[in-house]
Amino acid sequence: MASTATQSGLNRALHETAARVPEPIEHYFQVSLFLLLITGFVTLAGTGKLDLLSVVFVLAALGLRAIHLAQNKQIIIPERWTTALTIAYVAVYAADYFFLSRDFVTATVHLVLFGMVVKVFSVHRERDLLYLGVLSFLMILAASVLTVNTAFLGGFALFLLVAIATFVSFEMRRSALAADSVQSLNAIPSRSRPHATKVNTSLSRTALMLATTILLGATVLFFTLPRISGGYLGSYTRGSDPVSGFRDNILLGQIGRIQQSSQVVMHLQITGDHPAFDGKVRGSVLSRFDGRSWADTPRYMNVINSRFGRYDISNETLAADPYLERVSATHKNQNMPYRVSMEPTMSSVLFLVKGTIELQGSFRQIAFDSAQSYINLDGGHPSNDYWGVANVAPPDPALLRQAGSDYPARVAQRYLQLPPLDPRIPDLARKVTAKASNPYDKAHAMETYLQSSYGYTLEFPLVPPADPLANFLFERKQGHCEYFASAMAVMLRSVGIPTRVATGFRGGEYNDITGSYIIRARDAHAWVEVYFPNQGWVTFDPTAAAPMEPAGLFGRLRLYADAMNEFWREWIINYDFQHQRTLTAAVTTESLQKGMSLRDWISAKYDRMLGRARQVQKSFSESPQRQSRLAVTVICLMLLIVIAPRAWHLLKMRRIAAHPGDAPEAAASIWYGRATHHLARYGWAKQPSQTPAEYAQSIDHETMRRTMEEFTLLYEQARFGGSATSASRLPELFQRLKVRQRER
Repeated sequence: MASTATQSGLNRALHETAARVPEPIEHYFQVSLFLLLITGFVTLAGTGKLDLLSVVFVLAALGLRAIHLAQNKQIIIPERWTTALTIAYVAVYAADYFFLSRDFVTATVHLVLFGMVVKVFSVHRERDLLYLGVLSFLMILAASVLTVNTAFLGGFALFLLVAIATFVSFEMRRSALAADSVQSLNAIPSRSRPHATKVNTSLSRTALMLATTILLGATVLFFTLPRISGGYLGSYTRGSDPVSGFRDNILLGQIGRIQQSSQVVMHLQITGDHPAFDGKVRGSVLSRFDGRSWADTPRYMNVINSRFGRYDISNETLAADPYLERVSATHKNQNMPYRVSMEPTMSSVLFLVKGTIELQGSFRQIAFDSAQSYINLDGGHPSNDYWGVANVAPPDPALLRQAGSDYPARVAQRYLQLPPLDPRIPDLARKVTAKASNPYDKAHAMETYLQSSYGYTLEFPLVPPADPLANFLFERKQGHCEYFASAMAVMLRSVGIPTRVATGFRGGEYNDITGSYIIRARDAHAWVEVYFPNQGWVTFDPTAAAPMEPAGLFGRLRLYADAMNEFWREWIINYDFQHQRTLTAAVTTESLQKGMSLRDWISAKYDRMLGRARQVQKSFSESPQRQSRLAVTVICLMLLIVIAPRAWHLLKMRRIAAHPGDAPEAAASIWYGRATHHLARYGWAKQPSQTPAEYAQSIDHETMRRTMEEFTLLYEQARFGGSATSASRLPELFQRLKVRQRER
């Protein structure tokens, strides 16, 4: 009973507080606070990192609150319920963190959403309104951690606008509650109280002006303040999807599932035209096959330290392992500079073009293994942006045919490993390679056979087969890249040729706006690398051609959106001292060029002006009368231009005064001004502090006072009531004032 009475008392106090605030301000505050919550949640949901259950739950709660707000009602959950829910969610949060999401950021976001939903329906005190504002800010903060897209900029700008409107109206509301004159404010007749529409418009304009000023000021500070380092905040959050090349094992069929996603993984920018480049960027290399999946065997990692931000990969790798591929002297001029810009991920794998000989990045230490897979060892600098130079010269088939099959023992031991196979697989391998006399021709024959005899599909069997490789080769005869790559690698191993499977990405969509390739999860790919003595590892891609997807109606718009995202990532998210120096140099150079152009333009204009002045002087000397007439005409035209607006205004006022019924408000002001000006000439000047009624009563001549009181009444009816009849009588009363004055 006591608890119920306390709850009822809190509700009554809340309603009384709302009643003490002017209605337009209270309504504006409630709506803007609700929009603040909506903006924060939509920005958070726009990251694409919220699960469906959370989105549906919060949308349902906000929709219910919107209905109550439209009906001017509010459901308030008792405090004892909110306390019990809060205590219960402690256990839910622990379960979410350890068993469900298994991620601190995601579990904390769920906690913020739960707190927001509960608080929306449990506003008991004034501080609860502030809690809702803080929760909306926490949603924006979570969105900044979970995404680096340009969509966040729009959401944040809208949030800033609504937040300013909310807190300005909250301060007005608080001031109204603290004022001693609130009761007198509510007692003002409704016809004199500011309309709610005017209040909303005024507050909205003020909020828009403040938000624009803040954003402009923040932009200037952002680009001018000294920078130490930059990088993705979101890089330290867990990625949402597994991507090819990020893992040390690949289950057959896994890349096909990845390829069904259109999520952007990276951007690849290539300098110059290099037709020999096959479009592949390589992540991990897998060597051990168990019949259903590929994995990487334990290997020794070689560490390379940065030398002024650069890594000489070719010399370091050859010094560490003599069996790695050599770079022929005849191919040294076919180097391809490129840049990789990764989307946020927890992976430290470096995706490189095969044949990379030089690498540059913000990380201080990297490592590689004998399979030439590279990882970033510098946890303080994520592998987001790095530059490389790759030798993309194609191998010489003649040299590969002459390489022979004298494989080093450790290469044969590692890259000829096979699990128990279906006997049909090695039989097919021997049949396909029967006519080839050397390992290169056998590999080429195997590649051609798989490309021409099997189809590409992303469909999966309803029941996973016991032997997926045999099922692909002899039953389904269609699959995606890792089936083709696995088939070629296994069959070549069965005929004694060392192979391994490389995973990464191939192709991508070229964006001619930015000059870079957009590589998505659907571009994940697997291919084969075959070892040739004294030549190293050579790439073969047996995957059949996949059907091309049409660009669609909005393909061009997607390219523009991607260009905006690249600019956002480059100049906002990764903005650091290097970018600041580049921008400063560009601005300085551009300013100097503009300054020189402006100086040349002013000099040319000045010379032209002097030339015209000399011509005018010469014309005056030759025909002074004609030039004098021209000068007088020009001066008259200039004077006419200057006085024309004033003359037009006077004519307009005279027309309104002559026909007061057509514009009663304006005519009333004109005739009242004439009346006060006329009376001021005879000692009855109107003081600024006097109302029209007080001024009329201050006239000490009885007849003049009665006439002016009647004039004032007609003036107010016309000026504030729009009465055309009253306005039409003002000229007559003005003449009566003049007559009364002469009679006096």
